[in-house]
Amino acid sequence: MLAQYLPGIGPRRAQALGRLEITTVWDLLWHLPRTWLDRSRLVPLSALRPGCDHTSQVEIEMVVAQPTRGRVSTVEARLRDETASASAVWFNQPYLTRVLKPGARLLLSGTVRSQLGRPQFVHPEFEVLEKAASPEPVTGGRIVPVYDLTAGLSQKMLRTWVLTALRELLPGVEDPLPPGRREALGLAELRWALERIHYPQAPEEAERARLRLAFDEFLTLQLAFGLARRGRQHPHAAAPIAPEGRLLRQLAAALPFRLTRGQREVLSEILRDLRRDQPMNRLLQGDVGSGKTIVAAMAALAAGEAGMQTAYLAPTEILAQQQAQVLSGWFEPLGLRVGVLLGRTRAAERAALLAELKSGAIAVVVGTHALLEGAVEFSRLGLIVVDEQHRFGVLQRARLREKGQWPHCLVMSATPIPRTLSLTLHGDLDVSLLRQMPEGRRPPHTRLVEESRRDALLQWIAERVRAGERAFFVYPLVEESQQVDLRDAVRMHADLSRHPAMSGIGIGLLHGRMKPAEKEAAIAALRGGTHPCLVTTTVVEVGVDVPSATIMVVEHPDRFGLSQLHQLRGRVGRGGGISHMFLMKPPRGEAAERLRVLVREHDGFRVAEEDLRLRGPGDFLGTAQHGLPQLKAGDLTRHGELLLLARREAESILSSDPALSSPAHRLLREQVLLRFGRRMSLAEVG
Repeated sequence: MLAQYLPGIGPRRAQALGRLEITTVWDLLWHLPRTWLDRSRLVPLSALRPGCDHTSQVEIEMVVAQPTRGRVSTVEARLRDETASASAVWFNQPYLTRVLKPGARLLLSGTVRSQLGRPQFVHPEFEVLEKAASPEPVTGGRIVPVYDLTAGLSQKMLRTWVLTALRELLPGVEDPLPPGRREALGLAELRWALERIHYPQAPEEAERARLRLAFDEFLTLQLAFGLARRGRQHPHAAAPIAPEGRLLRQLAAALPFRLTRGQREVLSEILRDLRRDQPMNRLLQGDVGSGKTIVAAMAALAAGEAGMQTAYLAPTEILAQQQAQVLSGWFEPLGLRVGVLLGRTRAAERAALLAELKSGAIAVVVGTHALLEGAVEFSRLGLIVVDEQHRFGVLQRARLREKGQWPHCLVMSATPIPRTLSLTLHGDLDVSLLRQMPEGRRPPHTRLVEESRRDALLQWIAERVRAGERAFFVYPLVEESQQVDLRDAVRMHADLSRHPAMSGIGIGLLHGRMKPAEKEAAIAALRGGTHPCLVTTTVVEVGVDVPSATIMVVEHPDRFGLSQLHQLRGRVGRGGGISHMFLMKPPRGEAAERLRVLVREHDGFRVAEEDLRLRGPGDFLGTAQHGLPQLKAGDLTRHGELLLLARREAESILSSDPALSSPAHRLLREQVLLRFGRRMSLAEVG
């Protein structure tokens, strides 16, 4: 039922509810309180204490409205009960004179102050209590919920509508968990949970109700992932990739380094997937610098040796060109051609490349979103590699996969994700982890540097740069802002260029507003040493590989998440040897303590766990394109064990009923389709 058809909800209020993503009565019940106020104790007027919040039941003696200075008006009600008298005052609500009448009984809740020696409620919430049997109070006399609001809505409105929805909807709610399973799992009954999450009779009831609703969210999500995994397991969907292995051995012998044990194990998992006739859908998750590129290259080489093509999707043109250059150096001596397709590729060059791609002459094509265009056709697309997969939406990956006959898919992420979050984001993917660093790779030394040490630090950096090293200076803004007082890249590029310590040192500038050719020139000048220092924004975060870069200075580090700072830290020390990261002008207190996590932790997974704990999943991931399902009851920082319990339950259910087709699982199937039906058809691309 549409929420608009509840009493008191017209078109304007329905529009306001829509801003809270409430369109149905069921949505209203799942708009869960963010906290509760215990107003269950009614305090007589004689016991009111100034400075405290109280709830009292009173009778109105008199109502007086009067203007005050300016355009402010007040409505004051004189109150009494059996024990004493008091007053209540509201500001800029003259309509209350039509609502508050002498002799009416009120339930008041709010802060009390002393006014001329008498207690006075200041701008309290209230309900007029009818003399006849009245509906349940929503502002006091009980524990009441506090909801997230938007313009045009009040707490009283939402409380009233939720109570109405509970009365109308709750009797017809069926519990998808049979009593035996519910008791075995230690969970509350669903109707009880939906009622008590809004109006608990004791604080512990609210927490027990939340656990039941969180379990339902997790179970539905894990069932959706399980159905997606099983949906891919149909025979003869993908072309098996099973090369003899000659090219893999030749490349391994030609590399100037040996694969780590972790790389060999992950590559073995991928090659085993490629040999199957079911499409691989694997996430390769590894810390910064753990060597994911060579693993993906080996997978693409296996596809090329088997006569299949690989599409390598990169998030930026800088990274696409960098990866194409690396792959060309490895593959072309082995007889496999590598192409690169960017949004700015010239028409004649594009036409020639597309023709070679369609004919099968190009074994691997590296590109940005340009690969998704309709004109891009393959001869035999067998493998898709998606680098920094969180920067691409599900629909984009689906479009690329449609260019082949169920090609295998390898998605990669250098953002370590804690297990609970990974199960929520990637529960339908097989996950490979790379945690071991290549031999000789040492983590950068990370330090917090006070502003008073800036000049000494710049002098030290200048000496290292003159000796052949490279340095990044990272800023949160491109240009100066009137809204926030932060150093910005453009202004600081000029300031650094004038600083006496940096005299004679070339300093480049890189940010997201520059044209692609300008970005490439800035990176080339850094690599070549023309500009051995680079002032940049976080555009350098993804994939920029300059082995001689050993120093990074980050301004306003408190403006970044820990995981983002760890990603930035991965840009230095890639050539081996000692490297350094300096976090400038650290704030005091809690923010400084957060940054000290980076000083003591070098493992990206441990940093990510701490980042998730401190910031929560939404801020940890950044934007909606990551695809995190909206959890209303579940909290990934608190309910990790509950998520694992729900995953085990989902696996048990699907093992006996793979399609949720039995009558016993009808309600669960309905919940899955209701929440994830649109995503289900796209689940195979992550």
